[in-house]
Amino acid sequence: MWYQIKPDKITLVCKVKPNAKKTVILGVNDEHLYIALQAPPIDGAANEVLVKFLAKFFNIAARKVILLRGQRARIKVIALPNQPQLQSLLATF
Repeated sequence: MWYQIKPDKITLVCKVKPNAKKTVILGVNDEHLYIALQAPPIDGAANEVLVKFLAKFFNIAARKVILLRGQRARIKVIALPNQPQLQSLLATF
């Protein structure tokens, strides 16, 4: 599963494609949430765009989106706060 719901947080496993024409969700499968990022993978620019994009998508503050693993990899593990509206939004995928 590309996300896990824990008592205090929700973790997402994302596979990113940097240097895209625009930042969008490309799709999901059992293992990953695929996201195209309109930023190069240089000096953390793609990570910053990913965090801001997910914060806007889930309608939460960017400071609550935490990159747990994958700072220099295409597969990233992201933590979000466990909130009911996030769980219902994830269920729509």
